[in-house]
Amino acid sequence: MAKVNKGKITGRQRKRGILFLLISAFIIIYVAVSFITGNMGLFTIIEMGHTKRDLINQITKLEEENRKLSEEIWSIKEDPDHIEAIARDRLGLVKKGETVYRFVE
Repeated sequence: MAKVNKGKITGRQRKRGILFLLISAFIIIYVAVSFITGNMGLFTIIEMGHTKRDLINQITKLEEENRKLSEEIWSIKEDPDHIEAIARDRLGLVKKGETVYRFVE
């Protein structure tokens, strides 16, 4: 009959325990590094959040600019006073009977 060592750790068991701890530590470190720096890691997710915020701000500005341009288009098409102002400023047109004074400095 074989002897049973109760409570004593043999050299072989100690080596297995150390090997198990080393492999476990390596796996934990690998997973942690992958979580932080991987393809969809923490740094990437944070960077994507900043990019999303910047794009939302850019969209808001472009929507406001689009609204202003739409108002200007409507004004050019429909508002006679605006059309007259453009004709006077850009084309130098005057109404019948008006006198134009030009001041030279």
